Amino acid sequence: MVADRQVLFKGKRFNVEDRGHRDIVVHPGSAVILALVDPEHLIMIKNKRVSVNKVLWELPAGTLEEHELPLITAKRELEEEAGYQAKNIKEIFSFYPSPGITDEKMTAFIATDLKKTKQKLDPGEEIEVEVLSFTKVLNMIKSHEIEDAKTILTILWHALY
Repeated sequence: MVADRQVLFKGKRFNVEDRGHRDIVVHPGSAVILALVDPEHLIMIKNKRVSVNKVLWELPAGTLEEHELPLITAKRELEEEAGYQAKNIKEIFSFYPSPGITDEKMTAFIATDLKKTKQKLDPGEEIEVEVLSFTKVLNMIKSHEIEDAKTILTILWHALY
């Protein structure tokens, strides 16, 4: 839509461009994973987020590497952040988490038939893994204990459909 683009910042994971007097974060995309231990329990992580200066409850998720498909990202991030591999993983939907400032497209996956492995955290990541019941997680959303949008959206989508 906007032909005039000027790169304002070139980063390791994303760039910032001026697109017609709007600063846009140009993002490669990401994946979020709803990992089911069984029909009533899921994997949640407590992730220390420097950007908001707090620990957030989240589903495992991450950014696509260069030329990486969202499915590959989902498999990689599930093991890196949560320490699990999934025998079955399928795409459930895609969405734009914040289209007012970024072109990032996030793809949500559901993972089942899990096998415990070991976390492979990136330098600087501080993540704790917990298995919680859907009932508890839904109550955590209702009480605002879960504040992460991708997590809320993916869990509520699963609960509704």
